[in-house]
Amino acid sequence: MQHIYKRKLQFPIIMPSRKRTGILLILATMMMLFVAVPVSAASEPHPLDVAVDHAYYYDLDADGVEDDVYIEISLKVPPGQLKPKKSDCYVTLTLPSGTYHISLVTIIGQFKEIHLGLSWFNTATEPGWYNVKVDVFTNGYTGNAYSTTLYDFDPPTGTGPGDPHIKIAVW
Repeated sequence: MQHIYKRKLQFPIIMPSRKRTGILLILATMMMLFVAVPVSAASEPHPLDVAVDHAYYYDLDADGVEDDVYIEISLKVPPGQLKPKKSDCYVTLTLPSGTYHISLVTIIGQFKEIHLGLSWFNTATEPGWYNVKVDVFTNGYTGNAYSTTLYDFDPPTGTGPGDPHIKIAVW
């Protein structure tokens, strides 16, 4: 007959004073590092200056109704910043009802300054304030970065024939 002995593992409940002090010191140091990171990141310059230079309603498709929206956006690399290699520019046009139209313009290549002209056809269909939001995600030599801007305007009411669609010009 074999005897099997089970041994119960016991861990000390109270740690020695030096060990406890060392662990508390490490935890305090880590907490201070976590607090310092957002402050230093917030003080860094934005990698890209994004602006909506113009947004208004027109009759761009010559259907006799001013239900089209033209938006001009400029992207500028601030002095001292490296040029991005690739930029994804998400433009969202939100109507007063909360309905929104979104476009993605991907810019592959370096630039110091670039302008986008977006013609949104048959989209100004409701009375009230419209909102344009531009979110730009850039990839480049300094890693990934994000820039954004907002712009509000109030076109008149009116609807015309046709489904909403977009045309983009770059210069």
